[in-house]
Amino acid sequence: MLTRRLFALALTVALAGCVTSVPPLSVDEIKTWKVVSVEGIVAPVARSGWMSVAHDFRKLKGLEIIVKPSEERGLPQQIIEPALPLEEYRAYVASQFSQRVKTSFTGPLQGQFHGTRPVRIVVSMHDALILDGNARFGAILLSGQSGDENTLTASIDVIDARTGKTLLTFPQSITRGTGGSLGLALSGGPIIENDPMVRMLNQLHERFTTWLLKRA
Repeated sequence: MLTRRLFALALTVALAGCVTSVPPLSVDEIKTWKVVSVEGIVAPVARSGWMSVAHDFRKLKGLEIIVKPSEERGLPQQIIEPALPLEEYRAYVASQFSQRVKTSFTGPLQGQFHGTRPVRIVVSMHDALILDGNARFGAILLSGQSGDENTLTASIDVIDARTGKTLLTFPQSITRGTGGSLGLALSGGPIIENDPMVRMLNQLHERFTTWLLKRA
């Protein structure tokens, strides 16, 4: 049943510890960075419960889930869920994630790190759970818990733009948020700040910059 599958998805949250380690570079070294590019990628074994993006992809490809009423009384509805072309869907998720990473990270990082050593910032999504309205309601009914929580498990690599060498890695951690899909402006366009993924990424970049300058 679709409801059971959505409920199971709502309970699928990866475990990760808090980030407490100190960066392996000195503050003086880090302050020489100049952020020249920011991107988001999907890790090789990532899981995605980012439902609004899945719905958008299905609509784009004409692969919407169809729910047909039963022809016989008392029997469950028939749910037809066309299979997704996984590689194409993965690329679509990566594109949507990267757009939001750039929105959240680029301005603040380029404003803070404008030294002489060019670096690239790469945010890797390992797990994401952002339920749609129906799934949120189902999670509340079936579990007695809030269906309003979103989660993002991600890590961040800082890469030397000249050599391609990874300078340091911000370890995997979970960022939590609330709220549904993005809202609409009066003009009909999206208000990106209302996007639940961007809100979590905003939290992540704040933790990342604090960690960079952290010392025991």
